[in-house]
Amino acid sequence: MIAILQYDVNKNIDLNTAICNFPKMEKKERIHYNTTLDVKLLKKLKFLSIEENKRHNELLEEAIELVLKKYENKSKE
Repeated sequence: MIAILQYDVNKNIDLNTAICNFPKMEKKERIHYNTTLDVKLLKKLKFLSIEENKRHNELLEEAIELVLKKYENKSKE
């Protein structure tokens, strides 16, 4: 059973201690990529990760794919 989480982005919550059983990711060629993120966005991402039972990088890759499609479609117009 997955509990629906209510969250306040201004609240300090350590989601790294949350217990989740994430499914294994499909094997792809990968590289390390470091960046900084807005604190509120990262907190929202962590909650979404738990709610959707997906790893952070899976959600980030999905978001990147959507942005790339958006701008690809824009350039075709």
